[in-house]
Amino acid sequence: MKTLKKSQAAVSVARQALWNARQPHSEAIFPHVKVWNEEHLIKKFNRVLLEQKPFVIGVMGASVPAGSDTRFNESFSVVWKELMHDTFTMAGVPLVLRSDGMGWTPFQPSYFCVEEMVGPNVDMAVWGFETTEENDGDLEQLIRSSLLLPSQPHILVCSPLGGEALGARTDPAFAPWVVPGTDPYRDSGFSFASHNLTHSFMSLNHLPEYQSQRLHVTGDTADPAGRSSSQGGHRLRAEILAWTYLGFFESALEEVHAFVAANEGDLSPLLPELLPLPPPMHCPPALCEKKCQCATTFEPRIGSGLRDHLVHPRDVPVVTNTGETVADAIKTWHEQTYTSDLAAPDTELVKDMNYLDGKYVFQAGESAGPICFQFTSSMENHVVACSAPKSASLCSGGAVWKVDGQNIGCLDHEAAVATGLPTVKSPCWITDKKIPAGKHSFEVERPVDSNGDKGGLPITISHLIWW
Repeated sequence: MKTLKKSQAAVSVARQALWNARQPHSEAIFPHVKVWNEEHLIKKFNRVLLEQKPFVIGVMGASVPAGSDTRFNESFSVVWKELMHDTFTMAGVPLVLRSDGMGWTPFQPSYFCVEEMVGPNVDMAVWGFETTEENDGDLEQLIRSSLLLPSQPHILVCSPLGGEALGARTDPAFAPWVVPGTDPYRDSGFSFASHNLTHSFMSLNHLPEYQSQRLHVTGDTADPAGRSSSQGGHRLRAEILAWTYLGFFESALEEVHAFVAANEGDLSPLLPELLPLPPPMHCPPALCEKKCQCATTFEPRIGSGLRDHLVHPRDVPVVTNTGETVADAIKTWHEQTYTSDLAAPDTELVKDMNYLDGKYVFQAGESAGPICFQFTSSMENHVVACSAPKSASLCSGGAVWKVDGQNIGCLDHEAAVATGLPTVKSPCWITDKKIPAGKHSFEVERPVDSNGDKGGLPITISHLIWW
């Protein structure tokens, strides 16, 4: 009882300190987080308070907001955890942050692989950089991949600064699902939140620490209100999120304190229920109605990785250099560390700072034969394979895909639309036929040019996805 009361007081003090420390002119935008179904989120806090178990936040997205970009001193996810850590600890709840991101803006294949990126037991799934190209099916795939987890996490989508892909959306995270009665996910009781920093930055752009000219230590950027947030912007977002979510944590402390004081016996009213998932609205049912299996080379990961499914070649050399894929540095298939954010302002600086966006991929050299993986599917469905972002195509120029030794077609988004099949986007491609349930082999071979030589750019594979 005393611990709960002390924790409540500590949360109040922490929130007031954040409010007092806010920048001038930020009053109107500081609490700018839109939350739906707050009670479902509070019950998640109730659960960890009653069970004294960790509260797990999984942050996904591109390199900058997911905490993988060391060009900033501090990324928002790291600061956010620091701002909430002490008050959670005082209440007996360890606060765990799992961060996974990669450069560029790779909504695919990330939205298939939520469990592998942040684990099945996350209490909050955060998408740190919304790049859905105005495709609500993309966002729904991420939502469903998260809600198909046994923990059914609270979902927070942090959009960029009104990036060009978002157009005129007034609520980029969940438009057009903003009218009660039209969104079966919110109507089913799942909790969601949206945070857009656009108005924050427009209000604070007169302060140097919030200008994107300070974005990179290597020089200025052309657009002071650009898509990526400044170092001050990382802290501002962290402060806003900490202020908001400590408020919900405080509400949970009040509910649990009242429950303990009344000596109630039935815990169920305080705890989140397992909610039924509505049918898909926008994403292809074949790809998002059931939970997929995702084997990836990208770290960190939960479960099996793509290397665990490799059956040929057994000995794959490792290239230790970072940066872009190195064409034919090794003639056979090899593991190549690949920095997918090719637009980094100073590649050498990134290397010197051990840029965390370096992910290994399997890359084909000029004389590489096929690379083969094995997997076991539980239902008939298509197979999806993905390259690292901005690498050469895994499915063009004569690239050969085989399942169980038989050639199978691979389709990009436009080809799938034309044939009426479920669609994925670059850097992912989908088989033109469904694969029956059972154990299968999957092979990819580098294209052969018209002279019979395996030339051109190297191809890479980083994800294999099945059902």
